[in-house]
Amino acid sequence: MDIITGRKGSHLRELRKNALKERILEIYNESHQNYGAPKITECLKREGKVIAEKTVGYYMRDLCILQVSWIYIQEKSYHGY
Repeated sequence: MDIITGRKGSHLRELRKNALKERILEIYNESHQNYGAPKITECLKREGKVIAEKTVGYYMRDLCILQVSWIYIQEKSYHGY
């Protein structure tokens, strides 16, 4: 039992969370800062880690990592038809 929080395993949870955050940052930098939460989750699952895409996105926000999003701009057509 953790003395500070009074919960079982909270220390282990923090260790796992910090290790995952470090690995997420490594994968993000290895991809030249192109990968978002879905691809990072896929990489982590290939390594045998069990984690949800939503959790990866949450950790990325904690690390102040921006996810790449593409915005398509449609040019205005001046045709009369």
